[in-house]
Amino acid sequence: MTDSEPETTIKREPEEAHYQSFFTDPIQLLEKLYLHGIFLVSTREGYRGATPLLQLQLAAVAAQQATLHAEVQRLATLERVMTPVGPLQQYEAPNPQTFMPEQTTGYMYDGKTRLYYDPTTQYFYSPASEKWMYYDVHFKTYLPVEDREKVQQALYEQHVAPAEDPAVEKPGVNT
Repeated sequence: MTDSEPETTIKREPEEAHYQSFFTDPIQLLEKLYLHGIFLVSTREGYRGATPLLQLQLAAVAAQQATLHAEVQRLATLERVMTPVGPLQQYEAPNPQTFMPEQTTGYMYDGKTRLYYDPTTQYFYSPASEKWMYYDVHFKTYLPVEDREKVQQALYEQHVAPAEDPAVEKPGVNT
């Protein structure tokens, strides 16, 4: 940026600013932005007071924010689940088709989840936790590979072992 170009700053009005309803107001005010020293009013028709290029950029930012908000709302509906390794956040099942080949590692990479995928082992690698994980459909979450035996043993004890307990009376069986 040169000294002659003004710096772009975006200032949002305080939260207490009230706008008419998006659905009832004919102008449909969404927000006011302060750019280059002028107020821009976001309407259904566009941003009044902005150049066409700036209108396009602001519309792209608004669309990106709406998409991000929808994704955050969707993820917020997923709950935490108690697993044999402790409470973990639940996630939607991964879709290996969203992973693209990543040249430097040789694995598949998904920019949305930021996970690497090894199609041979079907494990996922998280650079954030620096661990290989697998997706467990029972808990609907990613669990560390090193805890796989512990998880399988806990599931076995939870579902199979009580049925095999000889102290439990079985109806219809004479002893």
